[in-house]
Amino acid sequence: MNQRTRMGSAYNKNIKQPRQGAQQQINLNIDPSKLPDIYCIKCKCANFKSITKMKYLSVIQSPNGKEGAINMNFIVCDSCGHIFNLEEWKYGTQKTVIEGEAISEEDADEKRIKKLVDEDNQKEEDK
Repeated sequence: MNQRTRMGSAYNKNIKQPRQGAQQQINLNIDPSKLPDIYCIKCKCANFKSITKMKYLSVIQSPNGKEGAINMNFIVCDSCGHIFNLEEWKYGTQKTVIEGEAISEEDADEKRIKKLVDEDNQKEEDK
């Protein structure tokens, strides 16, 4: 057995095989036109842009002792410049956007209260 064959067989033994039961990537065909739009929670604009902010890294702060720059990528509202935060959007406005309206939280709360009152009134009428 020559050197190349031994190296090849050792290489093949070291290749990691996926564990049994490991998650595999699933290909889904998603039609983006059927997904709800995301609106800026400040101005209700539906257009966003990607920006890069740069931070200076001094020699003292650097892990390798060399100065440098760090890129920080953000998605911001194209209209008002508010930095998009998925958690803020998800817990702040998703329900109103999915209902097809981009409304303020105060208006959304009023609608929710009105809906509860109407449901209570309906229950009273049904008795």
